[in-house]
Amino acid sequence: MKKSPSKSKKLFGKIPVISLGPSPRGPAPSGLHVAYVTITIDETGALNPPPTLLDVKTGDEVAWLITNNSDRQVRIRNKKFKKNDVELSPIRFINERATAEKNGGTGTISGFVTHLPPGESDRIKYTVEVRGKRDADYDPDLIIRRPPV
Repeated sequence: MKKSPSKSKKLFGKIPVISLGPSPRGPAPSGLHVAYVTITIDETGALNPPPTLLDVKTGDEVAWLITNNSDRQVRIRNKKFKKNDVELSPIRFINERATAEKNGGTGTISGFVTHLPPGESDRIKYTVEVRGKRDADYDPDLIIRRPPV
């Protein structure tokens, strides 16, 4: 009687064990969330209510949600971000401008906060520029905080 090949000859040697050691550190945790401000253009073409303070952390996504209740199309953009009268670019925009059609049209401006304050937080002024039925500029504040470690 013939022996089967699996019993007479080992087809595989001992399985090697590889030690990988500890995993490398992942990215530092951030306060990643979506912060937003609503911008409503009323029938007269004014922002009513005006934009509010926006409080975010580095790494957050930020959005301005626009509703246009006037009878003319509007164009909106955010510009002139300043800290202590020095211009800076604290947000990497996905889109910097928005157009909202008349009578209930909507638009969105969005991006990611890239500014890392040297201390606990930075207070930054910026301008919301509205061009439409009534051209106007509004100057709300933006507070950017360091992300938690």
